[in-house]
Amino acid sequence: MVFCIIGLVVFGLLGIFSAKYRGLASESFNCVFRMATFRKCESTFDQRARAHSTALALRVSPLMAKIVFRHFTLLSWMLVIFFISSSFAIGLGVFNYVSYGNCNGPDSSGFCPFSQIPGARSISVTEVSLDGSPVRGNASAPVNIIEFACLQCPFSREAQPAITQVLDAYPEHVRLTLVFFPLPQHNNGQLAAQAGLCAHEQGKFWSLHDAIFLRQHIINNSVGDKQALLNIRELASDSGIDLDTFDECIESGRTREKVRRDYESAVSLGLKGTPTFFINGKKLTGPQSFRSLKKGIGK
Repeated sequence: MVFCIIGLVVFGLLGIFSAKYRGLASESFNCVFRMATFRKCESTFDQRARAHSTALALRVSPLMAKIVFRHFTLLSWMLVIFFISSSFAIGLGVFNYVSYGNCNGPDSSGFCPFSQIPGARSISVTEVSLDGSPVRGNASAPVNIIEFACLQCPFSREAQPAITQVLDAYPEHVRLTLVFFPLPQHNNGQLAAQAGLCAHEQGKFWSLHDAIFLRQHIINNSVGDKQALLNIRELASDSGIDLDTFDECIESGRTREKVRRDYESAVSLGLKGTPTFFINGKKLTGPQSFRSLKKGIGK
């Protein structure tokens, strides 16, 4: 029964490409189906597998053959458990790679074999319009970090300490450009992005950016858009932003088009969440540790 389970998966996959395995796949399926419906398996697949495995072990030593023959069922279950756990680990790695750009999840400091696949997605800075985007760091820095962020996203907030640490540690080496990706599940993300660009017109974006992340709860989904705007306006006042100019900018809606372009850039790149970073074109998804960012910039 145990080897029938493994055989169903292995020979089922091999049977897609070669007819010689389809008979074994069919036999495995029949055995598993009968056992699942509480009927005796009519196949001798397990017995043949036991005999074949014992013969292979005999080539190593008689003792090995004796162990395989006597404990074949136990060894088979161990193999099944290993097979299932390995499949789960691979599946989790694929999910993390698709979701976070790394097999290990948001912290991408670990090795990821999928990242070594030729043709893995990387972009040039010229593929994203950065006109009017807030910038931090040395304008002529050799390392360009593009961050796609949502000001209402808790993961974008979580990423800030490591980003600030990198910018402080390498002020001449790194430039950060923020591109807005207000996620649909965050009701006030679009409003916060537009307000951020209104602050940017006065050269106060990063002050408002930091203030919003510090008190992000005042624009969460439980807060209506009108109250969220009042809360952002209060933060803008505390950040030294001229409120008359700020209000005029919000009412005009002139920053809405820039936010739309940023959002469409993120969608066209296949991004699923924030924050997502491109360090000289190399993609990192999710909050990054200082160590991960250092590695990304070659430090």
